[in-house]
Amino acid sequence: MNERQMALEALRYDLRERLRHYRPERSGTPGGPQPATEDDMTRHLARTRQELERVERTLLRIASGEGEYCARCMMTLDGWQLTADPCTTLCAHCQAQPWHHDSPR
Repeated sequence: MNERQMALEALRYDLRERLRHYRPERSGTPGGPQPATEDDMTRHLARTRQELERVERTLLRIASGEGEYCARCMMTLDGWQLTADPCTTLCAHCQAQPWHHDSPR
């Protein structure tokens, strides 16, 4: 598996984890954070949808061979090379702060 394929697989895994986080559990309760009101739910769903659309667009760009991306935020890494482990190639912003799936960006 070459470096680009490894990076693409890492991003696919990240997308699956994000989807799993927001997908309803089998018990019928939402898997993600519980919004307090209907307006909060609407905003939460809109942000989630925008994030997933951004991930999908990035995956399509990577699959077509357009540049290299940060393994965390998926921003373009101009002039950077992917390492053997694409999850260790981070932009300066992501290197400077810890990241958790639950934290808002």
